[in-house]
Amino acid sequence: MFLQWAAALQPALMDTRFLRSNLLILFAYAVLVHVFALLEGGEPAMTVFMGMMVLVFLHVSVLFIGMVVNFFRGFRRLAGQWALNMFLVAIIGFGTCLGGGTLMERITQDNRNMFAPELAP
Repeated sequence: MFLQWAAALQPALMDTRFLRSNLLILFAYAVLVHVFALLEGGEPAMTVFMGMMVLVFLHVSVLFIGMVVNFFRGFRRLAGQWALNMFLVAIIGFGTCLGGGTLMERITQDNRNMFAPELAP
């Protein structure tokens, strides 16, 4: 009985490859922003806050445009997947932005960057 119920739900399940790709893209540019902030010197916490804010906004904007295009082309289920991806990238990206900026603030306390001490003032 359970297998019949699970088989009936199979078409409604989400394609996780698209979500996985978006989360890997989010992870990749989060790492790049953090490395750039550490190597740049100056205010790495603000670099992470601003960099992640701009990149997450662009990522969510692209997902929103894709959702609208798929919705008006008649692909309602695919538009729902894009909407779910947009929501998850926005939530996880916002948390990464705040958490990463806070982490950079802790790492560079007292105007001393422990990963690049020669760049600190």
